[in-house]
Amino acid sequence: MRPRAEGTHRDSALFERQAGALGQRVRAARTAHGWSQQNLSNRTEIDRANISRIEGGKQNITLEVLWRLANALQLHWADLLDDRIGETPRTPRRPFKTHLSAFGVRACAARALLRLSQQALADQTGIGRSTISGIEDGTQNITLETLSRLATGLHLHWADLLDDRRTGPPRPAPR
Repeated sequence: MRPRAEGTHRDSALFERQAGALGQRVRAARTAHGWSQQNLSNRTEIDRANISRIEGGKQNITLEVLWRLANALQLHWADLLDDRIGETPRTPRRPFKTHLSAFGVRACAARALLRLSQQALADQTGIGRSTISGIEDGTQNITLETLSRLATGLHLHWADLLDDRRTGPPRPAPR
């Protein structure tokens, strides 16, 4: 197993804040629908206890679980992660593989803008090069912690990597 990149305690604190914000957005969207955690569990086929942990910011979920939550709540998956926006607009449902593929294209484009090889990005983030390859191929279902590390390495907000509604590659934030 590859050692994690330096500064991971900072990345861990960032992820904890992001997971907490995600949990609050899931709870807000669920209650806006008037649903209990069990109702959301039934609609997503995610265990109610896991819904509770997600809403409490205590669960590192995969992109597929994020998509299932967003789909049931009729939101774009990027909107569940984007703490920079207020009201989350409803969005039409699309298959998970379509979103995963678009995410891979955006990740590859962002890496190319920084002129990083897959190996250089792997070294910088502690994510394996084969995982980065799978992400860019649109075949790798990763956890939100890995998404957070990838976004940090690409100098992006994690929601920007998932938001395929915008045209063009996501632009890294100025340093």
